[in-house]
Amino acid sequence: QGVRYLLLLGLDARQDQLQQPTRTDSVMVARVDFDKKNVRLLSFPRDLWVAMPSQLAQLGYNEARINEAYFYAEFFDTAGGGAKAAMDTVTLNFGIPLDGYILLNFYGFVDVVDALGGVDIDVPSDVYDPAFPTDDYGYMEFYVPAGRQHMDGITALRYARTRHQDND
Repeated sequence: QGVRYLLLLGLDARQDQLQQPTRTDSVMVARVDFDKKNVRLLSFPRDLWVAMPSQLAQLGYNEARINEAYFYAEFFDTAGGGAKAAMDTVTLNFGIPLDGYILLNFYGFVDVVDALGGVDIDVPSDVYDPAFPTDDYGYMEFYVPAGRQHMDGITALRYARTRHQDND
């Protein structure tokens, strides 16, 4: 019951990178109100420059992009790891007390969307990415027409990751 705040972290990792430190290219806070049965999301731009928490500042990282807190803590094996550093970074910079975190890689994202039966997204304009990155470090064309689209997990992931059409 009550309200809980969770940090949602999306790892930027392909299958062969799952055991390596990586950045969290999706950083969101979910406000979950169990009494009213609703969820609100606040998304932070991955390149947002912020102060780093004490466990990273002692290593010389006083400021960095928000998506680097997890990476540095994992790379340097700090106490509590990457999730704690990411949570501390959000709390330090935005004053949001966090109750926990959810960490997903690409494949977890696909599984969650598919478990929900897909997602409906209002795509504001055609999306064409002639150089969408594939898991094998190649490229493919990716296209989504404007309008309301029902997307399965893999399509929603590609939509979330595409960035060659504009600037993220």
